[in-house]
Amino acid sequence: MKKLVILASTKCGYDEQLLLAKDHLVGETVLIQIGDLSLDVLQKGGFSVVISSGLSKEWFYILRGLGISSITFGDREYYSQLSDIVIDYKNESGEHYFTGASADFTREPDIAICEVADLIRKLDWDTDFFGYNVAFLSCLHLTENIYKNISLFVEENKIRLIEYLCNCHDSRSVEIAEKSGFSFVDIRITFIKHLVSSQPYQLPGGIEFRKSTEQDILALEKIANGIYTKSRYFFDKRFEEKKVIEFYLSWVRKAVRGEFDDECWCLTENNEPFAFCTVRYVKNGTAQIGLLGMSNLYQGRGLGKALLKSVFEVLLKKNISWVTVATQGRNYPAQNLYQSVGFITKETQLWYHKWL
Repeated sequence: MKKLVILASTKCGYDEQLLLAKDHLVGETVLIQIGDLSLDVLQKGGFSVVISSGLSKEWFYILRGLGISSITFGDREYYSQLSDIVIDYKNESGEHYFTGASADFTREPDIAICEVADLIRKLDWDTDFFGYNVAFLSCLHLTENIYKNISLFVEENKIRLIEYLCNCHDSRSVEIAEKSGFSFVDIRITFIKHLVSSQPYQLPGGIEFRKSTEQDILALEKIANGIYTKSRYFFDKRFEEKKVIEFYLSWVRKAVRGEFDDECWCLTENNEPFAFCTVRYVKNGTAQIGLLGMSNLYQGRGLGKALLKSVFEVLLKKNISWVTVATQGRNYPAQNLYQSVGFITKETQLWYHKWL
């Protein structure tokens, strides 16, 4: 999507934030000063998105009338009813996307601004796996204006499924999603744990912890087969059950090979895996736990805690300070397990699907 970046010459730090963010944008981008903005520029430029550090109310109304989506670096309290998306590094409410330190471009922000500014992206791996075109609403906020803007992308790419992950505090996006035909399919709870120091513990006799290898894949697939029935893919009956099962088996294989998650660790007895945990390393000294699974024969013995504590020791040795994990709102056993080893809730999001 073609983007117009407008510097409003403010003195509040938002111009600097915008210029830093601009360096991360992809695709055709034009930069102008606020004094050079005109209706003629907008009408002839073919822009889908305008990114600014502040515009007048009148310009926001004009953008909406032209079907151009707006992203504003500025005071969230002021711009939230005017702009489609507001990025405010000064707002520390912690409840909304794109606020606080995680939105500060003088650091290393959590925002993938290139994806936000593109509004929607095709999920290549999901598309190849399921056999039809799948897209993700990467702007994370949803307004009527954004939805109208992405319709051309959806049509050109023959998208069959749009996935949308919505902040549970964002009532406007929830309302627009439901008005626009999206169906609620899952609650996503993300937990976080600060890894401070080693906490010695001892595995039960005969149980060993090690990194999974290619030779373990068949045993790991047997464990993973059919255990993720609380996921949104099982809840949404439009997915074929056999394909969903294969989706998770493929995830495990890729983790062992370092092709999706970076590693897969397992607990074994007689060198045979009976539990596993996949890990991905991300920026800022953080790791993510992907999939965790255990054979029914070994449940109820505290081995889930043992597996996670073993993984924590690995992460500490790699100088990882924070670890996150996401699970379903309907998966109470997983939530209880993560909380029992010191995870606390970071955020709650809502998954929506729209089939076309």
